[in-house]
Amino acid sequence: MLQIYILSGIGILAMISELISFRKWMPVIALFGLAMIIGTVTMHWGVQKSWYNNMMAEDRFDKSIILISSVIFLLWIILFRDTLRDERTVAEYIALLCFSVVGGYMMVTFSNLVMLFLGVEILSIPVYVLAGSNKKSLKSNESAFKYFLMGAFASGFLLFGMTFLYGATGSFDILSIHNYYGSHAGSMPFFFKIGLIMLVFGLGFKLSAVPFHFWTPDVYEGAPNHVTAFMATMVKGFAAAAAFRLFNGVLHDVSGGMLTVLAVLSGLSMVIGNTLGAIQDNPKRLLAYSSIGHAGFMMLAIYAGTQLGAQALVYYIASYTLASLLALFITHKVLIKDDAYWSIGDFAGLFSRNRLLAIGMSIALLSMAGIPPLSGFFAKYFIFNLAYQHGRLDLVIVAIVSSLIGVYYYFKFISAMFGRHADQDIDWHILLTGLDKAVIILLVAMIILLGLMPDTILGLLA
Repeated sequence: MLQIYILSGIGILAMISELISFRKWMPVIALFGLAMIIGTVTMHWGVQKSWYNNMMAEDRFDKSIILISSVIFLLWIILFRDTLRDERTVAEYIALLCFSVVGGYMMVTFSNLVMLFLGVEILSIPVYVLAGSNKKSLKSNESAFKYFLMGAFASGFLLFGMTFLYGATGSFDILSIHNYYGSHAGSMPFFFKIGLIMLVFGLGFKLSAVPFHFWTPDVYEGAPNHVTAFMATMVKGFAAAAAFRLFNGVLHDVSGGMLTVLAVLSGLSMVIGNTLGAIQDNPKRLLAYSSIGHAGFMMLAIYAGTQLGAQALVYYIASYTLASLLALFITHKVLIKDDAYWSIGDFAGLFSRNRLLAIGMSIALLSMAGIPPLSGFFAKYFIFNLAYQHGRLDLVIVAIVSSLIGVYYYFKFISAMFGRHADQDIDWHILLTGLDKAVIILLVAMIILLGLMPDTILGLLA
């Protein structure tokens, strides 16, 4: 709860910072606040608490997600600090970002469906604004409008689903809903299952899982690069964790049919996301379809539930968000012109132009592809093992085939960076500050260390 107070305070301070001539210091204050959050979460790691009459609660799973997201947000501010240097907009950016992350914190600590809905909306509304923050770009405006409309429909499904569950059980508390079903399984009304399906629809949109993925490539492409990086890391991580908390609390042992729905959506997300990604030439759209495929892998952990599922999901989120942040930052540095037609050809000869960027991009892509000994390999291995233990050999086969397809299009990037000379019209000069280089090296080291010490990381949740 202290984490929510800290970021909310920073967001409110950013809103009034113009009155006290404090705007330019807001990124530094946000970094200091995030460092405090990381410290407090670490200090109280084993403590479990609840607040607001058990409407919100924390355990090690929630603390892990909060810790990962805080580290990612801190690194995001450092990497994309150039976008925050305009004193006319820096306070608005910090306020929107902090409030969005507050919503994410609420999504992973909810014990009551009301708090889940509030968290989803508090997370989403600032991101709608951020997606359209480049007012001079038609693509940015289009992406914001499309994201807002689709998000409004998803919120409607989510709210109707919660209403149906309340009508059937008389409670918004997820534990009470589960217990009520356990004692009235034979007399539950039909609209209880309808409510569960609507909840799957609502959170499937935030997770960009098939068939709720249509907004993803257009919004990822049209949004400013730094906003795309925020969405691909922070928003997806929070959505996956919230879905796990909800479905593990309500769905497991409630309805085998609903678990089958999760399994089908997982398989479709892996196959369709990776297959469509293989035919993309636009780097941001390719990474968007890649994120859809990764959503399918995350849904396998959600399907499995249990403590092992929680451990596998946390590890997967950590691995994916680190690699995605690194890949999208390097994409941001390479794709300079926001309104140009982007292609993988823009990465041609990157190794000759900037070796650190080429190596960093390769490590990020190889991790997302699941190549050992990087963290992405073990993240996928744990997911495969979970599915196999639950008797879903069919999903294991689908996941392996989808991963192989992913390897193909990730290597399109790598072959362009190392195998082709840069075109004459490509800007050869990519400027990196010492701080940029240090953070890139840090991200590469974290991806490698996660792969070298998977048992140590998983042991933190035991």
